Amino acid sequence: MQTLKKEISRKDPAYAITCRLLLGAIFLLAGFDNFFNFLPFDIMPTSAETYFAGGTGSMALLSTLKITEILIGLMFIFNFFAPLALIILMPILVNIGIYSVFYNMENLAMVALLAVLAGSLFYFYRKLFVAFMKPQLYTNGMAESSSEILILEEVEEKMPKKSGFVKQLILEMKNS
Repeated sequence: MQTLKKEISRKDPAYAITCRLLLGAIFLLAGFDNFFNFLPFDIMPTSAETYFAGGTGSMALLSTLKITEILIGLMFIFNFFAPLALIILMPILVNIGIYSVFYNMENLAMVALLAVLAGSLFYFYRKLFVAFMKPQLYTNGMAESSSEILILEEVEEKMPKKSGFVKQLILEMKNS
């Protein structure tokens, strides 16, 4: 109950909370259903189990995937590192989408719902992901400051007289 009060008192918009809770519930249920089979319908058809077994007969990959889905679901529900959970979730969603398009067209509506929910969360957390989209430079102790990852625009602002060095370093990195 305390978590729910905390959720309501936050400044997050309702759509972000709803998307996060729905994604969390979907992946939590799908993960637990793999181990306990409590849903009346089969989430994963037999062809998917063969796909994940990879011809080896081992379901270790599927079990690892389902444990990851359970952890992601819990992270979304309790809002514990939700942007990190979203990053971890993206390859899983891409694989679900690819599998649904090529092997099981019946689940396209669910894939579309998952894509809309994840896209909405990406839109909400977009300011956190901006740093990933900018070119970065790992200084590795070559600069006067300590070893850190710098955004290139910040390097040029901090060291305008050495911007030629930065440009030369970028050209060397691109050529190698």
